[in-house]
Amino acid sequence: MAKIKKVNKSYTDIYAVANLLKYVLNPEKQESGICGCGGLFLNNDMINVARQIYDINFYYGKDQGTLVHHFIISYPYLEGQCTPQKMQFALHQVLNMDLCGFPYVYALHENTLHPHFHLIIGSVNIYTGMRYLDKNSTIMGIGQTLSANTVYFGTDGRKHHLQYDAVYDEKEQAVN
Repeated sequence: MAKIKKVNKSYTDIYAVANLLKYVLNPEKQESGICGCGGLFLNNDMINVARQIYDINFYYGKDQGTLVHHFIISYPYLEGQCTPQKMQFALHQVLNMDLCGFPYVYALHENTLHPHFHLIIGSVNIYTGMRYLDKNSTIMGIGQTLSANTVYFGTDGRKHHLQYDAVYDEKEQAVN
């Protein structure tokens, strides 16, 4: 079963965000090179990218709290029918529908038994200045959009939608 995990760690300074970006965009963890961004100018200087996120928050007067939210979206390959490109398409639908206006960076890590996307979204919407609402209903909505856009053909020859289970990172949540 596919999972969406919200990592409940607070990234309150530019250096914490830059370290997260370095980890997510590490080319050693990517085989297919599937990654992307929106609302940001992505370059090799992760401090600069993190500063862009901070500047968006600062512009709208949101200088307290976390700068980004970190999600991990994992899925099974389903015997080659659920390809990384199909998963990237589904992720783009989420970014265009559920998370429209939030700056983001994502990358597919294929260095483990379960391929997974790391998705980092800025906490403030570029267009409205509104904060990301970190609620269970929000992550469930992301799961529904992913499920609606992740289609594969099963062994029975019929079309199926991949179901997503939303999980919050309890270990990190207990620490914060």
